[in-house]
Amino acid sequence: MGDDNLKIKRKFINIVKKLDVKFIVLLTLLVFSILISLNTYTTNVLNKEINRQISLDLKQKVTISYNTISPLIKELNDGKITKKEAINRITNLVSRMTYSDSFSSNYLFMSDYDGDYLVQPYEPSKVGTNMWNFTNDKGDYVIRRIIKTAKKNPKGSYIEYESKKPNSTIYEKKRAYIIGIPEINAYIGTGTYLETSYTNILSLISMNTQIYYLVILISIFLFLIYSIKHVIINKELQSEILEKEKAKQNLMIEKAKVLDEKHKFEVLFEYSHDAILEFDNLGNIIRANNAFVNLYKYTKSECQGSKIYDLIAKEEPYKSDVINHVKDSLNAVQNNIETTRFDKNGKAIHVLLRTVFLRQNDLVIGGYVIYTDITKTKKYEERLIKLSIHDNLTGLFNSNYFNDKTDEISKKKIDNIAVIVSDINGLKLINDSFGHKFGNKIIKDYANILKEIFSAESVIARTGGDEFYIIIYNSTFEKISFLMNKHNKKIDDYNNIEKNNIVKLSVAIGYSVSDSENIRVALKDADDMMYRNKLLNRTSRRNQMLALLLSILKEKDYVTKGHTDRVKEMSLKMSQSMHLSNDRKDKILLLAEVHDLGKIAIPDSILNKKAILNRIEWKKMKTHSEIGYRIAINSQELSDIADLILKHHERWDGEGYPLKIKGEEIPIECRILSLVDAYDAMTNQRPYNILKTHKEAIEEIKLCAGSQFDPSITEVFLKLFDS
Repeated sequence: MGDDNLKIKRKFINIVKKLDVKFIVLLTLLVFSILISLNTYTTNVLNKEINRQISLDLKQKVTISYNTISPLIKELNDGKITKKEAINRITNLVSRMTYSDSFSSNYLFMSDYDGDYLVQPYEPSKVGTNMWNFTNDKGDYVIRRIIKTAKKNPKGSYIEYESKKPNSTIYEKKRAYIIGIPEINAYIGTGTYLETSYTNILSLISMNTQIYYLVILISIFLFLIYSIKHVIINKELQSEILEKEKAKQNLMIEKAKVLDEKHKFEVLFEYSHDAILEFDNLGNIIRANNAFVNLYKYTKSECQGSKIYDLIAKEEPYKSDVINHVKDSLNAVQNNIETTRFDKNGKAIHVLLRTVFLRQNDLVIGGYVIYTDITKTKKYEERLIKLSIHDNLTGLFNSNYFNDKTDEISKKKIDNIAVIVSDINGLKLINDSFGHKFGNKIIKDYANILKEIFSAESVIARTGGDEFYIIIYNSTFEKISFLMNKHNKKIDDYNNIEKNNIVKLSVAIGYSVSDSENIRVALKDADDMMYRNKLLNRTSRRNQMLALLLSILKEKDYVTKGHTDRVKEMSLKMSQSMHLSNDRKDKILLLAEVHDLGKIAIPDSILNKKAILNRIEWKKMKTHSEIGYRIAINSQELSDIADLILKHHERWDGEGYPLKIKGEEIPIECRILSLVDAYDAMTNQRPYNILKTHKEAIEEIKLCAGSQFDPSITEVFLKLFDS
């Protein structure tokens, strides 16, 4: 293609070389004549076009002015302002609408339908004057004609009439455009003096024609010079052709780069992880990318042509949010905001919104809006905020919030503030016996009871594992007494429910009433009262708890029904044979009764499993020694043998559990119990073993002497029971 163009240009140069100068001059004169004829024709056409443009210009100015005052007309129609106020404000606004155009100085005028001038900038003395009977020098009732035109065509119409030019006595034909304002019985308009306008225009056309002819003459002169020196110019033209060819090649390369960049941009647009919309200068959506479709559930065809705020921000304040963001971005105030948008189904989506505007000659021609979904991040932030002031287990306020709230209240003047302190009795024993999962259930159940009793205005906080604080506004001792009765009734109801009978909920509680300035004193008084209440109930509570645990254990593990009695009997015989002290005899008998106390926390599925326990199940089973220890250490009756419960599964060779101690490090009570407990397990039916005869069990014990069992204690056992 490039070679063909070069051949054509060279052929043109050869033709120019062969042309005669006279022929070129004659040809130029012919072209000149044609151009003059064309100029005459275009001048006439131009006159008509300018006449049309003058009319359009008048219409545009009046229309703009009417649009400027239309908000006031709307306020009048809506009843927000009176007609008198509307007239005053409209006339005040219109009186400032003077202008100078390319044809003449003009202004906007206004009168009511009765002929009273309302606005007349160049004859301000006539404002307020009735011009109904005014005639020009030809006897034409100008104002009447204008009013008639405005009433007949209230949306706008042209009218021509004779009128004096400003600051002159000369009448000249004037063309005006009028729009009626029936709401205030008036019209608004502007006009131009045609002769003055045409005079100015014709002068401009004449000047333009002269310049046109001058340009043609200069062109002819330059063309003749070119013809004379065509040889030199030919060389320059050839050089220029080569340069253009080179430029064309460079342009093609640049165009290829642009296309490549455009392709890359299209790929980025369509496959971006962020939702993107392209919009025009009116805010209409041109297109949406795949991520936008996936995020907001609209199809691309549903997006195209829609307004952004009509699609994903239909309601206030989100619609205003869109408009304000656009304004701020245009003014470079900000470009990124966090906000909420809604998908097709109304689901709220938190987004980081960024807008990029495309400008051409400082005018916005469109742009892109980018939405990054931050819903998960916002939810995580909200969860963090909630966790910072709420207890994760119960949903009540936590100690941080309660302390801040107490500080806040102490700085205010508030009378009759009640504070309540409560503490769940025996929670540690419950956790040690049944596990923290069960203990957590007790805590949550009690928290729900507090929520039922106290109003939403109260501050209920869990400040420790088993400790709760409540603040009640506008309270008295009578009201607190009523709430305490309700509180105790709720706990009784809870304990009477059959599924809660495994452990009785018991709470120590204290309260006080004060003003805000002495709230910390009130908290201490309530705390002291709660502690006294706890001391009064501590012993009986622990005794009840221990009896309950032993009762549950018997129901839970069927092998303990005869097992405990048999182990106690054999242990007593051995301790008597070994001449142990009465204290040791008592301890070993108590140990025989409660050594399996920790099994209360072992699942039934493990205790009653008929097959051999797997590694995980066996690991869980071995924890019963430590659980039993924790229960016993918190019991006044069992604290003396807590250490024996912990060590009753240790072996003579150190391979037992949980401490792996050996030999005489193991208390003698535990060494005796270990042997008789093993014998009873082998000779009585258990879910997990094969029943042995007495003789088989004795042989097993002999084999394990010195490894599992103390050899000397084994000898005592064999003397007593191997018969």
